[in-house]
Amino acid sequence: MTLRTRIADALRAPYPAMTSSQLSPPQRRALPTVALYRYGRPVWPEANVHTALTAYEQVVVVFACINWLADAAATARVAVVDERQDGIELPDHPLRQLMRQPNPSMSEAEWINANVKIAAVAGFCVNEITRDGTRRPTGLYPLRSDWLQPIARRDGRVDWEYRVPGDSVTYHLLAEDVLAWTFQSGPLLGAAGISPIAAARREIAIENDATGFVKSFFDSGAIPQIGLVPAEGAELDQAEADVLREKFMQFSGQQWVPIVMQAIIDVKRLGFDLNEMAYKDLRALSSTQIATAFRVPPVMLGTLVGLENSPWSKYEEARRSFYEDTITPLWARLDGALTRSLLPEFETNPAISLEFDTSRVPALADDDSVDWAHATMPGVAEFATINERRALVGLPPLTGGDVRILSIAQIEVPAGDELLPTRSRLVAGEWREVTPALTTGMAAAQEIRATHAATNRTTMLRLAERFAPVLGRFWRSQGQRLMEQTGFRQDGTTFETRALEEIDWAEEDRLLAEELKKLAIQAAEGAFAAASAQLDIAISFDLANPQLGRTMEQLLTRASGINETTRQAMATLITDSLSEGVTLAELSNRISSQFDDFGEARAMVVARSESQVSFNTASTLAYRESGVVDRAQLHDNAEHGGYGGDGDGLTCAQRNGMIVPLSQVDTHVMGTHPSCILAVSPVLTSDFGAE
Repeated sequence: MTLRTRIADALRAPYPAMTSSQLSPPQRRALPTVALYRYGRPVWPEANVHTALTAYEQVVVVFACINWLADAAATARVAVVDERQDGIELPDHPLRQLMRQPNPSMSEAEWINANVKIAAVAGFCVNEITRDGTRRPTGLYPLRSDWLQPIARRDGRVDWEYRVPGDSVTYHLLAEDVLAWTFQSGPLLGAAGISPIAAARREIAIENDATGFVKSFFDSGAIPQIGLVPAEGAELDQAEADVLREKFMQFSGQQWVPIVMQAIIDVKRLGFDLNEMAYKDLRALSSTQIATAFRVPPVMLGTLVGLENSPWSKYEEARRSFYEDTITPLWARLDGALTRSLLPEFETNPAISLEFDTSRVPALADDDSVDWAHATMPGVAEFATINERRALVGLPPLTGGDVRILSIAQIEVPAGDELLPTRSRLVAGEWREVTPALTTGMAAAQEIRATHAATNRTTMLRLAERFAPVLGRFWRSQGQRLMEQTGFRQDGTTFETRALEEIDWAEEDRLLAEELKKLAIQAAEGAFAAASAQLDIAISFDLANPQLGRTMEQLLTRASGINETTRQAMATLITDSLSEGVTLAELSNRISSQFDDFGEARAMVVARSESQVSFNTASTLAYRESGVVDRAQLHDNAEHGGYGGDGDGLTCAQRNGMIVPLSQVDTHVMGTHPSCILAVSPVLTSDFGAE
């Protein structure tokens, strides 16, 4: 039978009847008084668990400090590690299984929270260890510290006496059956330790009494601050006193109504104003002292003194210091208690140890912003490979990542090649004498542009895969709207429908344009980022850019063309179905099926087409914004020919490899067929050494 079970049984027994002599007489509430022999001497509360609990419940700073400590300590979990294997964690160890849920009513975080909270208030915390039939630990139950008394043994260990109010039975807990630890050990090595509340007892009393004093002031109806003292022997009737009081208030502008003490020879101040009663400086000092006792930075508590003395920008630094200087030692003490009292129950191997796993504590996570800045700063790709940069920020290597990425403006020329004989070649539109190394560089430029085009094409396909489901949902919803607006009616043996022109196609264009706008923005943002990486130039993506705004408007006009295709398809379907004499139900099914089909095959076709147009159009604008590109190379399907051509008059095969001015790129981009895989790459204004 566990201690909890024995206590529960005892508490279920009825209380003995009380005689009248045992009943306390009714108590009367009186105003607080101070004995004359203690007047002028401070009166401090006793240092015990009950006063500590009162402080936790009534003083905001104490409440905040203790909960900060308990919540912070519960952010880490207890791990069982094997030191022989470089500290590898053993997640299936039986002790780890117990810590996952120390008892049926508490998770690991709740158990740690409760332990720290109890220890912070009482100075110590004791947990009963329950066992199964083989004496194996099966649970950890925190006990109330105010019901416990330590009993020292000759071997240096401590047993505990547990007394439950109302229970005549005293429970004796052996040191071997408890897990006990102190919040902070006292200099006399007492088993009960010492609580920060005990150390800050006087400051807590000042904070509590100052608040109580202000409350008593309001409860008393506000004692007058001003007294008008009369001359000795002078006597004023009520009317004269009222006149003097009124004149004084008019003269001084005082809101408090003074009391008149007959003939006035002096003005006495009897009380404090509200600002003085708040004792701002005194309370700021006491709050700081309380936070110091708990080792919690005042700025984390949000106190006025904390915010005044430590700017909010230092909050993260204060939080990390709190975890390193306060919570880490707290973890160490709790870790020590677990290692002493619980680990030997499960493990005899000295290489197995316990530690708190802080890898998931945000405040203790390494600040990798500097590493990320170094790994992504412009120019680093010139001398660091992809995997070297990934290793810098803690990412695993990629297959094929041991390569550097150069922009199109950077071509490696082997040392000594400048001494090779020159020959003539067309460069940037005119014949020049170039070296073989430069000729090699031109071929490399073609390869780099092809790589950039392939990257852009991959991005466009990913955008299409994301956007196709969006279009599918739009068309299914559009099908329902059009069915409702069409309004089928039966007249004899024929069906009549409203003209499709009565459908609000302008509203449909607007709704589709809203969906296309999302795609256009994502495509433009990706295109600008890709262009910045390819040219090694920071090109700002800003929707407030007028050029980008006009490009967006141009892209959104394509919504009406897509809806026109929908309108024609629906008109053909209805006309053909009515000519066949189908039933209304069959016609409705056909329309629904058509829009369901739109949500699958057509959705992907349109998504790929719009992704290609949006991305390539935005890429062209980004190249123009860079100031170093005036042409672009077109990369299309070299095997797709043998047909009459697209809107620009060219087939994919004819378009592939063309280098055109940026002003002509849109003509080819807009003139492609559906699902075209056209991609563009930048060509620098000055080619390889041109003036």
